[in-house]
This record gives sequence, C-alpha cells and structure tokens, in this order.
Amino acid sequence: MDSNASLDDIARKTAQTDSFKKVVSRINGGAQQIQLLRLPETLLAFLLSHIQRSVSRPLLLVASDEDTAERWRDDLQAIVGEEIVRYFPSWDVDFFEARSPDPEITELRVVAATALLQRQPTIVVATIEALLSPLIPPHALDLGVLRLQVETEYSLEDLTTHLADCGFERVSMIDAVGQYSVRGGIVDIYPYGTDNPFRLEFFGDEIESIRTFDVGTQRSVCSCKEA
Repeated sequence: MDSNASLDDIARKTAQTDSFKKVVSRINGGAQQIQLLRLPETLLAFLLSHIQRSVSRPLLLVASDEDTAERWRDDLQAIVGEEIVRYFPSWDVDFFEARSPDPEITELRVVAATALLQRQPTIVVATIEALLSPLIPPHALDLGVLRLQVETEYSLEDLTTHLADCGFERVSMIDAVGQYSVRGGIVDIYPYGTDNPFRLEFFGDEIESIRTFDVGTQRSVCSCKEA
C-alpha cells in the first residue's frame, strides 16, 4: 500500500469516529468555539481535513510561527492535496523598504487570496504575522484577474497596460513568475499560480492561439482555449 492510499484509509476511518462527527455537528450548529484537549497534532490534521470535506466554507488555520505553519501545510497537503491547502506567508520586507518582496511569497499570497475570493474549497494556513499585514479589498484583487480566450479580440496595448498596472515586470525573455515579454504580436506572460507561462499570438487585436511553454527550453507544452 502506498502512502497516499494509507492516508486516505486513515482519513476515512477517523471520519467515522463519534468524536470527529461531534465536532462537525457542533460547527454546523453554529458553535463559535470548540476546545480540543490532548489531541495529537497529526490527528488534528486529519480532523481539519474531515471538517474541510464536511462544511461548505473555507477554513483558516493560524500558526504561531513559520516553522509551525509550514509543518501544518505539509501535513495537510499530504492528506487532502496541494490543490486544497494554500499557504499564506508573511512578507519578507516591511512597508518602508525600497525593494520588492520575493516573487514566490507574492505568488503564494495571491493564490491563497484568489482561492478565497472565488470561494474554492480550501484550507488556508497562515502565521499570525501574515494576518497582521493590511490586505487590498477583495474587489481590487478581482480587478487584477484577466481572462483571455482564443479567437476573441483584446487590445495588445490594453493587455500590456494591465500587466504593468498589476506589477508585472517587462523583460526580454521571461524566467520567473510576475514577468511578461512582447515580441511583435507574441506576448509571453508568467502569471501567479500556474505551472508554466502562457504564450499568446496576436493577429492585430485578435488572439490567434494560446499555448503554455517550458520556461527553460522555451518549447510548447500544450495548446489552450483560454488563459
């Protein structure tokens, strides 16, 4: 039996216990506070995964520090999957430093916030410090989301303006998230939360094709109808 099958088996069995069912019942009944005593940390991760599957709203797990948060993230991702568990780290710069934050941290925060905005089933793991930083309002994040489809028209100038306004860096050849490049009617974009960047080919203002490509080899991975 592989590790994933073993974890799934444990998750199913613990979900059937009276104590787990009682916690979910109290949450659905509107309980504002539930105290859990002498519950091992690993077993608590299974309880949280069961709650996530049983209630129709996202969960927020607040940890005291980054080491604890990352440990929770790893445990939960092993149980319910990376597509469900999002990590919301604190910034690596303060508001008065004259430098941009690490793009990886920006990506993790944007992906977590977007999952909440789109009401995806999710468990967000964050530190206390991360939650103390002011956030942009949800509608401002939604304004940054742009959906592009093949055989539709979109001004190339409006696209590059949008990317610049959202803080994307214009480069000659992209090699990291948060970057874009323009070569004639070809636009490469590496948005947050994607495994590979997109390459859009324009004919005038019409999007002729959208493909993902490998940032190392610059070779196409697959064609897409939208990005």
